[in-house]
Amino acid sequence: MLTKRLEGIVKGSQEKAVPSEAAVEATATATTATVTEREKQPHKLERKWAFWFDNQSKRKQGVAWGTSLRKVYTFDTVEEFWCLHSQIFKPSKLPANAYFHLFKAGIEPKWEDPECASGGKWSVPSNRKANLDNMWLETLMALIGEQFEEADDVCGVVASVRQRQDKLALWTKTATNEALQMSIGRKWKEIIDVTDKMTYSFHVSLIHNLPSLIMNSLPSSLTPFSSCRMTPEETGVQKVDTVYEICQSW
Repeated sequence: MLTKRLEGIVKGSQEKAVPSEAAVEATATATTATVTEREKQPHKLERKWAFWFDNQSKRKQGVAWGTSLRKVYTFDTVEEFWCLHSQIFKPSKLPANAYFHLFKAGIEPKWEDPECASGGKWSVPSNRKANLDNMWLETLMALIGEQFEEADDVCGVVASVRQRQDKLALWTKTATNEALQMSIGRKWKEIIDVTDKMTYSFHVSLIHNLPSLIMNSLPSSLTPFSSCRMTPEETGVQKVDTVYEICQSW
């Protein structure tokens, strides 16, 4: 008698523990809805970014530089980025003398911007349009994906379209910090997978005071005046073509 009572208790417990078919379906539906809702949630980026476009091919003589510079769109999610990338022209499709920029929101792609005034840029040439597009996309993904350890010093990237040779330039904030810039340059070279020599140059706004900056800030191992060509500009400001280099063999 006791054995039968125990068997009944165990059987009843098992029946209660097994959910009904309706309960299973309800749970599955609720789980699916939760997953679907989660998938709809945008994937936020670490910071906001903005695309800029400048068509210098239509620039009229005598018009100040920057007047044709336009902000295209500001975004802060992965979904927005891929939508923009699929809809906006690739750099190779732009007309000659056009510039395409991706910069952190709040920074204008101008030397005069406070975030860029003491900075410079790493530059790499591109003789093939397809290669320019590949380097551009790899750089964009590296920027919005925060792949640079020194991300706070990076301002953005510029694609310069020309008839003979295009160029990609990575803008940074602190030009006089050689170790910092070399680290950024090496990482960028790895990201875009190029063998060409990369060069770093100061922005003109910084070059205006370069002699004193060289005396006070640049490492003694650098010899800017012996290795760099100085050319007078129409504004009276002098420009240094190259300050740092990453050679092909690196």
